[in-house]
Amino acid sequence: MERKCRYFYSKNQIDRLVIASEQLQKVSGDYSNEYYEAMADVYLAETYSVNKLYNKAILHLNNAYNTLLKDKSESKKIFYAKANVLSSFANVYMDKNEPENAVRKLREEIRSGSEIKNKNKFASFQYLNYANISNAYTQIFQ
Repeated sequence: MERKCRYFYSKNQIDRLVIASEQLQKVSGDYSNEYYEAMADVYLAETYSVNKLYNKAILHLNNAYNTLLKDKSESKKIFYAKANVLSSFANVYMDKNEPENAVRKLREEIRSGSEIKNKNKFASFQYLNYANISNAYTQIFQ
């Protein structure tokens, strides 16, 4: 189901993506799979964001993040999913012309990097985060 969502997302088939995301949300909820349940919300958030319905996108990103917080497995998959949700928040806030809120989410993502113990992976993770936050600061101080 998630691959279907990814396919429709990559092909920009928004109507089909919404249907597939809702199906993914139901099935993942039935199986209590927090990762896929959150991913369904991420895909729905993307559809709203693309259509400039930013408040609905933020609502779904909040749902996704809260769902991921329920998972206590400490898996890398969950860690990176949370980081991606925080990046998605920042992107939506930048699209809304709210760079201060984007910075807040990016700072949260940067702080989460302390969970990465491998120095190279940590450096790579933070490099991207600092590039994103510098872009947000550029918008604030223009």
